[in-house]
Amino acid sequence: MFYDYDFLMTSTIIIILMLCYYFRRYHLPVDRNRNFLKLLVMEVIVIALDILATWMDDFHLACSIQLLTAINLAFFLCFITRAYQFYHYTASFLPERKKRNVFMAGLLMAGWLYILPTVLFHHIFWMDAQGYHSGPFYNVIYLYNAIYFGMSLVLLVRYKMPKRERETLMTAQMILIVGSLIRYLLPKIPIMDFFCTLSLLTIYLGVQNPDLMLNDKTGLFNSLGFYYYAREQLHQGKKMKMMMLSIEHYEGMKAIYGNRKMRECLHMVGHEMITHFRKYVLAYQGGGRFFIATTGEFDASAVIYYFANRFSQPFVMNNGEHIYLNYCISYLDDQVQLDSAKNLESVMNRANERAELSGSGTVVKVTNEDFQRHRHNLAVEDALNNAIYQNRIDVYYQPIYHTKTHAITGAEALARLNDPKLGFISPEEFISAAERMGLIHKLGAQVLEKVCQFIATHDLKTLGIQYINVNVSPLQCLDEHFPQLFKNILNAYHVPSAMIHLEITESTHIDMGLLKNIMGELSAMGVSFNLDDYGTGYSNISLISQYPFSTIKVDLSLTWSYFKGENTILPHIVKMIREMGKNVTVEGVETEKMAKELKQMNVNDLQGYYFAKPLPPEAFLRYLKTSS
Repeated sequence: MFYDYDFLMTSTIIIILMLCYYFRRYHLPVDRNRNFLKLLVMEVIVIALDILATWMDDFHLACSIQLLTAINLAFFLCFITRAYQFYHYTASFLPERKKRNVFMAGLLMAGWLYILPTVLFHHIFWMDAQGYHSGPFYNVIYLYNAIYFGMSLVLLVRYKMPKRERETLMTAQMILIVGSLIRYLLPKIPIMDFFCTLSLLTIYLGVQNPDLMLNDKTGLFNSLGFYYYAREQLHQGKKMKMMMLSIEHYEGMKAIYGNRKMRECLHMVGHEMITHFRKYVLAYQGGGRFFIATTGEFDASAVIYYFANRFSQPFVMNNGEHIYLNYCISYLDDQVQLDSAKNLESVMNRANERAELSGSGTVVKVTNEDFQRHRHNLAVEDALNNAIYQNRIDVYYQPIYHTKTHAITGAEALARLNDPKLGFISPEEFISAAERMGLIHKLGAQVLEKVCQFIATHDLKTLGIQYINVNVSPLQCLDEHFPQLFKNILNAYHVPSAMIHLEITESTHIDMGLLKNIMGELSAMGVSFNLDDYGTGYSNISLISQYPFSTIKVDLSLTWSYFKGENTILPHIVKMIREMGKNVTVEGVETEKMAKELKQMNVNDLQGYYFAKPLPPEAFLRYLKTSS
C-alpha cells in the first residue's frame, strides 16, 4: 500500500512558513511564546518522522527491520509528546496550574515507558518481512491524545481567561479532537499532522501572532504584552526591576505639534530604546508612557542618565524641524514587594502623575507605601461597591443656621460609609472612588432616595426645616436622564421639589452647556440650585450670572484663611454675591466670633461645627427638638 503525501507536504509548507515568520519578529520572553516555539519544532519533527516512516513502510524491502522499527518507535514517542505539548501550551496561559503540569509530564513519561518495550513485546507495532503491523494495544496512543486534549478543554472551561484567548484555544482543541477521531477511523491516511497544523495556524492567528503584542507607533511591546510579561514573572516569584518614562504633558504636546509629529517622536524614542536597551523588556503603554523592565541586572542610574541627556537634545523631524520634549521617570525601589501586574501598572502610573506635577526631569522612587496606598484604594472601592449594592450608604445631616431668623432652617445631606472591615471611610475617598468606578450615579440616587424617605417619614417643617441640600456630582449632570430620575424619586415619596436644593461643584471635566440644559429642566420642576465650594478651583463671576444658582456656598478653606488673617477677600466676595441678588452660605463656621462677624457681613446662612457636626438622622431630629 502506498500512502498519499499531499496532506503531509501541505502541513510541512505551512509550518516552515510559520517558523520563518516567528523568528523574524520581536517576542516577549514568556512561557506561552517558548511553548509555542516548542510546538512548532515538535510538529516539524513529527511530520518529518511521519513522512520518513510512511515512505520506508512503502519500500520496506529496501530497509532493514531494525531501522524501520527505530523510525516508527521514534514517531510514536513524538506522537504522544506532541499531544502533551499542546496541553502544556494551553496551561501556559494559566501560570497557577504548575502543579498539575508536573502530573501531566509524569503521565507522558509513563507513556514513553509503555511504548519503548514494544521492540520486545510488539504490543504497539512490529515489523517483519511483510512490513508494518499494528499491535493489540495500538489504540493506547489515541487514549493519550484524548487525555491531553480533554484536559486542555477542562482548563479552558474551569479557569478564567480573556474571551479571545479562550475561544481561540477551544477552537484549536476541537480541531485536534476531530483530527484524532479521523485518524482513529482511518489509520492508513496520514491526516493527523494536517489537523495539528490547522490547530497551530488557528492559535497563531488568534493569540500567538507577534503583532498582537506590539505597538505599531514605537515597535515596542504594547500594554497587553507588558501585562502578560509582568503577570508571568510575578507568578513565578521572580524579582522585577522596572522603570517608567513619561513624555510630560503628552496630550498638550499633541495639541501643539499635531498627531503626525508626535507619532514621529514616539517612533524615535522607541527605536532608540531598542538600540540601547534591547536586553530589557520594552513596552509602550500609550499616552506617552514607556516601560522598561527585567528580572535580571538593571542599572537604573545609567538609564536615567541616558534619558536626561537625550531629552536635553531636540528630536529632529523628517522635515528638519526641531522639537524639544520634557520627561519624567518613576522606578521601583529594590525593596518593593509586588503582588499583581495590574497593581504594578496602576501604581507606576500614579507615580508618574506625581512626577509630572513636580516638573520636567523629576525622578520618583516607587516604594512599598505606594503599593499599600493602592491596595487601600482597592479595598475602598470594594467596600463602596458592596455598600451601594447592599443599600448600606448612610446619610448624615448638618444643620444650616439662618442669620435673619436666628434659627436652623435647613440642612445638608452628606453621604457616609462605615465598612465592617475598614471602619469609617472619608467621603473624599469613597466619592472619588465612585467616580473612578462609574458608580457615582448609583451613589447619588441612593442618597437622594434616602433623603426623600427621611423627609416623607418625619414632619420636618414643624421643626423649622424648609429645605435639605443634596450634593450632585458633576458627572451625574452628564446624564441627560438625571432630571427624570430625580422626578421619579420625588414622586415615589411625595416630596415637594422645593424641599430639595441641589448642590453642584464646578468641574473642568463637565460639559457646562449640558449642565445648563439639565439645570433648566430641573428649575422648571421648582428645584433650587447651590454652587458649592465657591472660592476654590475655577469658580468665576460669569458662572454665577449665567446659571440659575440661587445660593452660593463659600468654601470653608476661604473662611478659615480669612479668620487666620491670611486674606481679606471674604467680605468682598460676600458683598459681590449679595449685590448679584444671590444668597450666601458660608461653611466652616467654628466659633461664636466667626458667626457674629459673618452676620455683620450680611451672610444669609452659616454652616459649621459651631452649630453641629454632621449627625445621623435620629441625632439630627433630637438636635432640632432641643436647639433654639
